[in-house]
Amino acid sequence: MSLNQTNIAERPPAGTGGRGKDCVAWVAGVIWLVGTAVRWSIRDASPVTGPVFYALPVPLLLVAGWWCIRRVRRSGRWRLTLLAGAVMAIQAIAWACNVFGWNTGREAESTRLLFWNVCRGNLGYDAIAREIAAVDPGIVALVEATRQGQDSGFWNTALPGYSATCLGAGMTLLVRNGTQPVEVEIIEKGQVPGECRYRVLVLDTGEQRLRLLIADIKSSPLMFRRPAFARLASIAARSADLPSLVVGDFNTPLDSVHVDLLRDDLANAFESSGTGYRETWPVILPVLSLDQIWGNSGVTWHRCWCESSLRSDHRRVVAEFSIAAD
Repeated sequence: MSLNQTNIAERPPAGTGGRGKDCVAWVAGVIWLVGTAVRWSIRDASPVTGPVFYALPVPLLLVAGWWCIRRVRRSGRWRLTLLAGAVMAIQAIAWACNVFGWNTGREAESTRLLFWNVCRGNLGYDAIAREIAAVDPGIVALVEATRQGQDSGFWNTALPGYSATCLGAGMTLLVRNGTQPVEVEIIEKGQVPGECRYRVLVLDTGEQRLRLLIADIKSSPLMFRRPAFARLASIAARSADLPSLVVGDFNTPLDSVHVDLLRDDLANAFESSGTGYRETWPVILPVLSLDQIWGNSGVTWHRCWCESSLRSDHRRVVAEFSIAAD
């Protein structure tokens, strides 16, 4: 056998690599079509479609769609390429319009609120305290705080300008000390078993009273979230007598049908006054808006934004608001 014949015999069959890429393109196409169909129809209204909705955020769908369209274009199917490209362009524009905010308003007399899932303080509560101080919030709500993060003595030392209320279930409230101390009353400690934990508080500054609900919903993508949001919505509905804030790691994106239950009585801070990029998880490449701040009609939002930090896998959410004088 000649050298040329040997080289020919050792070459892989023609088209093997192309067939592999075609298979990947087919898989990407199925992911894109199924994920898009779910998002443009019932979303997570069903326990069956919920995991698909949570597992396929729009950025992932755009990557899958791009890969599929790229292979279709190379096959010479121009009409199909143009149709798929138009659908993906509409999807990308709609997503960008929702996740980017351009509000630049500020209010000198506003109160700054910080919500942060601190990821069990894995990278150190001292550093977390320094970053909180740099934000300079008037109210801080933390979830997933472990033993040190629920130690009021630690916070009194690390942030001497704040008073700490440790609420259990990984939740801590920090309130900046003003000319007179803010009284914090815990009026409800509750949970939806296996789904979420929450605390309802009343903050009294002497001049005004404010109700605050802090929630932490379980992160399992297989969990049907409607009971948890129905409980939170019922609490919000009966809180109309006071200006009320609802903050939490909802482990549910803002475009969920279950999150819509909150919209009857509450307005989302970012949707009302957001600036920058909205998504909060994971911190390196955030694609889901799991961490949220809401307020009822007694609260006026002026500005809301998210900040990244390597101290947690969640971005923190900061909002500025005011309350009309009684």
